[in-house]
This record gives sequence, structure tokens and C-alpha cells, in this order.
Amino acid sequence: MRALTAVPGRARPPEITKVPDPVVGTGELLVQGVALGLCRTDRAIAAGTYGRAPEGRRRLVLGHEPLGRVVIAPPGSGFAADDLVVGVLGRPGSDRQRGIRRMDGYGSEQWTVAAGDAVLLDPALGQRGVLTAPAAVAARAWERIDGLGGRLATGRGRVLVTGAGTLGLLSALMGLQRGLDVHILVPAGTGVRSAAARGSGATCHTGPVFEAMTRLRPDIVVEATGSAPAVSAVVGYAPAGGIACLLGQEGRPPAPGNGLVFGSAGADHPHYVQAAGVLADAAPAWLDGFFTHRFFLEHAAEAFTGGSDGRSGISGTDAIKVVVDL
Repeated sequence: MRALTAVPGRARPPEITKVPDPVVGTGELLVQGVALGLCRTDRAIAAGTYGRAPEGRRRLVLGHEPLGRVVIAPPGSGFAADDLVVGVLGRPGSDRQRGIRRMDGYGSEQWTVAAGDAVLLDPALGQRGVLTAPAAVAARAWERIDGLGGRLATGRGRVLVTGAGTLGLLSALMGLQRGLDVHILVPAGTGVRSAAARGSGATCHTGPVFEAMTRLRPDIVVEATGSAPAVSAVVGYAPAGGIACLLGQEGRPPAPGNGLVFGSAGADHPHYVQAAGVLADAAPAWLDGFFTHRFFLEHAAEAFTGGSDGRSGISGTDAIKVVVDL
């Protein structure tokens, strides 16, 4: 079968290669791949700066944002043929992550996953279900904010989300679903992202992060760009008595005053389940606006080189979610 593969440590666009058909183990589902979301982690692997192939191999099958339909399910697993499912990134405490580190990902025509590592989706989600993995990352961050924030996260707080990519928009959605006053900071000139931010129901802003921090005085900040200047501004202007979450980063950087800054990356099975519920409750038309670029599997390498127009890949400023149709 065909798969999207890369050689970690080598800066070269991924390739479509032939790999063995999956062998279904005890307690595993056999899944037909439907779609695969791509993100900056995949870009880092393609750039040779991240990732690790399985032991004894040079190539890694990419893909940690899957969507598929069950072909075969073990008896008593809770799954059945044609169920819409996603697989999780990895297990807590493990150094093996699907499509990233020491474990093949979901970027193939078929894949297997342990029943305990799969999440059943509402069939009405359809291809929107490919947003489950990034939504799980946001859900984990919000779970921590809920635990740390007390009254700030219960409908009386103001939230500032920096960035209107997939993670930023989904983080804003979860704040809105909590009844919070949500504001999204969008870089100037990103029309499709600004439109998605406005469509969320949040208040949209442009300008430097530090200006938004001082003007809005948010109780909660979710930094979702990953850019060094934005992270620096969020840490430097962290709200006194408030919370700042750095998505995609682990640890707890020092914060001025009595504010709390923490990093949050990855997600566990319960967060995928939460994410599935969040997406099921979201407006379908708004979620459809995330899918700015699609590539057939045979053309998936173009997602890493910018596509025929040189700007429509993962790095494009006009992109929100780039998807490969499997």
C-alpha cells in the first residue's frame, strides 16, 4: 500500500512510498484511512529537525492527525465496521508517538490501532473529524486552565487567544463554549484566518501582542502561534492573578507578579474524547472553513513545498488546516 514517509534527520520533502500492508494484532482495529491533517510538527520532521524513525528503519510513516473508517474490529471492542474513528498520538509516559517518534503514523491507505487507543466519532462529523487531534491538544490545555483558574474559567473571565490557526481557533471555540469573553489576536493580512476568527463569535483584533495584553487585560491567555516574539510578550505581560498557557510547549516558565504561566503539549485518550464532543457541538459550516487546502495522497509532498502556487502548503499564511485525502 502507499504511505506518506520521511527520513527524520534529513531535510527533504516527504515521499509517497510503498510499505507493507498492515498486520492486525490481537485487540486491534483495521482502519481504512480517510484523511490526514498536517501541522508544523510534520513540517519540522520534513525539515530534518525533529522526529525519529522506528528502530532499525530509516523511514517513518508520517501522520498524527488521522481520520478513518473501521474495516475490521475485534469482538467486544465497542467498535464495528464502518465506524468513523481516530487514533491517539501515544500513551502517557511513552516515548513512542505515532508519526513522530519511533512509531509509524497514520499517513497510509490503511492502518491499525489498538481498540483502547481509538476514539469513536459522531458519524455526522464526516471529514471534520480530522480536527479531533488538534482539538484534543486544546482540550488538554483547557482542562488545566479549568483546574487552575477557578472563577476565571467559569463564564466571568476574559480570554485572549494569540493566533488564528487551527489550535488558536479551536482554543477560542472552547472558551466560547464555556461562556467566556473571548478575543482572538490575528496577524494583519491573514484574510482567511481573520474570517474564521470573526465567524467563531469571538472579538477579532490585530496588532502587537503586548498592546493587546495591556489594552484588554485578559484573565486568561492562550498563546497558539508558537512564535518567539509572541511567547516572549505573553510571558512578559502575563496577567497578574491570571493564567497564560503556551500551547505546544511543556514546562512552567517564570511569570512576573503573581500570574501563572504554563506550557501544554500533546493529549491523552480522555482529551480526544472531549475533543470529539466539542467538535460535535460546533457549527459545521464554521468548521468547514478550516479546510483551506487539500491534497490527494499522490500529491501530498506539495503540502511541504508550498504547492503549485508556492504558498498553499503548511507554511502558507493563507492556510488554516492542510489535509491529505487518503
